[in-house]
Amino acid sequence: MLFRSVIENRGRDVRPFIEILKAFDFSKYNVALKLHTKKSKYSSLGDIWRDELYKGLLPSAQAISKVIWQFKIGDAGIAADSKTFLSSDLYWGANKPRYNMLCDKLNITDRELLFIGGTMFWFKPSLIYPLVNIIELDDFENELNQQDGTLAHVIERLFCVQVNNAGGKCIDVLEPTKNISSKDVVDNRVMVLHG
Repeated sequence: MLFRSVIENRGRDVRPFIEILKAFDFSKYNVALKLHTKKSKYSSLGDIWRDELYKGLLPSAQAISKVIWQFKIGDAGIAADSKTFLSSDLYWGANKPRYNMLCDKLNITDRELLFIGGTMFWFKPSLIYPLVNIIELDDFENELNQQDGTLAHVIERLFCVQVNNAGGKCIDVLEPTKNISSKDVVDNRVMVLHG
């Protein structure tokens, strides 16, 4: 199913994603793909990064079939190119206090940072809904070109942790039977920040 909607420019790509998941029940689906136009205006490498993110999620029909199969028969919860998973303390920014507050609400005890830079991924909707359900759309800040510390940045850091908390695995699109952990990706970097 392809879904398109016009949504207020607030909360970057995260608020519209949450809003769509609240408006329509996607939990009956085994897998969905979150893509967006990814604009990184603060870096000349933004377009290159976006293209790399797309290629990492959609490498070939055969790879996509294998990923979808893992969501259908396995315990896959979220999938992306392994190079886009991040866990370094460099990426906490101003987000850790609100991250911990939301982890408290979700009863998440393993709070080690693990997230997908660029916030594009394959995912099992039912595993994301506990996070979606505690978010109020009005809590997202107005768009002022913030680069850190917004609710959208905090939620970006919670998708993988929520999936793990719900019993799902974080997997690599090219090696979908491989579980990704924070220690596997601690040396990964985002090109637009550390180019």
